[in-house]
Amino acid sequence: MIRINTCAASIALALSGTALAAPTAPSIDMYGSNNLQFSKIELAMETTSGYNQMVKYHDKAKVDVKFNQWSGTSGNTYNIYFDGVKV
Repeated sequence: MIRINTCAASIALALSGTALAAPTAPSIDMYGSNNLQFSKIELAMETTSGYNQMVKYHDKAKVDVKFNQWSGTSGNTYNIYFDGVKV
C-alpha cells in the first residue's frame, strides 16, 4: 500500500510542475501570419488596361502578425522589434 501511495505521489508531483511553470514568451504564428509576407505594391492582374491602372502603390505596408501563447495570462500589448528596433 505504501508503494502505491509513493508512486501516486511521485506522479502527482511530476505533473504539478507543468502547472507551476513560468509563462512562456509568445511565439509568432508563421502560418497564420501569411509567413510574414507583405508588399507596398498591389497588382490588379485582372485588368487589361495600362500599367498605371494595374499597379497601385501604398505608402504603408499592412503586416498581419498572429501569436501563439501556450501558457500564462494573455497581455494587452506586444512589442515588435525589427532588426533590434522597436516598431
